[in-house]
Amino acid sequence: MQSTSLAGRSILIVEDEPLIALDVCAAFEKVGAVVVVARTLADAIRLVEQDGLSAAVLDFGLGDGHADALCGRLEQRGISFILHSGYAHTRLAGSFGRHP
Repeated sequence: MQSTSLAGRSILIVEDEPLIALDVCAAFEKVGAVVVVARTLADAIRLVEQDGLSAAVLDFGLGDGHADALCGRLEQRGISFILHSGYAHTRLAGSFGRHP
């Protein structure tokens, strides 16, 4: 298996559950990424405005709101992102221009 490196890439992890955040961060750090963590929607929105983010991994449901506005801002800035959630269904599906 070929190793994939994210060396030098800045990945925003938005997760309000500490143990999940630790696991996700460790996985990205293991392949060389620089990890930036936000535990609230407010912090994540502030961090998205900084230059240099390569991508983001978002928990859809956070303690202070849902990540739909954050997804829209990431899309506007051209930053790729993926969503993960403990919810069986999110109202976000299909709400972005090029996302099914």
